[in-house]
Amino acid sequence: MSSPDRANPVSGAQAIERAIALLEAMADAPPRGARLKDLAKQVGITQPTAARMLKALVANGFARHDPGSRGYALGLRLFSLAAAASRQSGLKRHARPWLLRLAHETRANVFLMLREGADAVCTDRVDAGVAVHTVTGMIGGRVPLGIGPGSLAILAFLDGREAATLIDINAAEFDRYKGFDAERIRHGLQAVREQGYAYDCGDLVPGVRGLAVPIRCRHVGTVGALSLGALSESMPDPRLPNLANRLMEAAAAIGTDLNPLDPALNRPDSYHLADDMAGC
Repeated sequence: MSSPDRANPVSGAQAIERAIALLEAMADAPPRGARLKDLAKQVGITQPTAARMLKALVANGFARHDPGSRGYALGLRLFSLAAAASRQSGLKRHARPWLLRLAHETRANVFLMLREGADAVCTDRVDAGVAVHTVTGMIGGRVPLGIGPGSLAILAFLDGREAATLIDINAAEFDRYKGFDAERIRHGLQAVREQGYAYDCGDLVPGVRGLAVPIRCRHVGTVGALSLGALSESMPDPRLPNLANRLMEAAAAIGTDLNPLDPALNRPDSYHLADDMAGC
């Protein structure tokens, strides 16, 4: 006799996808967490289903429940998993000294962005003592490739066909950001390629400027980006060339030290990306 999972494998996959969606919804919740009804609505499932899944997540440490506020938030076990994932990659280890050095030299917040599928994820950051709001937020925040200077620097230096496919994949996501769409992202790539860096003058977050360059690994290509974020008055136009050159020096040094077999650098092959996505 076949097991329930084998008899109905789709239900198991759906349960995993819904649990992941609940975790992502809790990540966007306020500090005291989100209520059951709000999480269920956001994920698109019934409250009884959400309650069962949340109970299992709480029991296993992936979520926590505050009886006072009746809110659900991410659990501490996720921190241990994140730490384990970080240890598997040498990228963060090689980049960390450069982030510290750049934050001290530039007096700007420094971010390490890594490509993950069609997104860019903030895998590390060092703040220079200035509160600067960014679209990625804290470590672990993600944006679709093309939004923000870090992810734009990654996108611009991928294979042309791969970049075009990723823009099509993320087209609907771009609409979430005021003033951005697929056409604007597509037209902006050539300027980034020509100058060697991506720049945001405050279009994403008013009053905050960003600058980023790609990180490339031999035999792998573009895998991430180094990015600076600072208040507009701290990053005037005359500073941009020097800041960009310093970022390029750091990115080149980091890329030279990377192991092309590092599992964190794996990414879809550029010539098969469209076929792989179509088959999902």
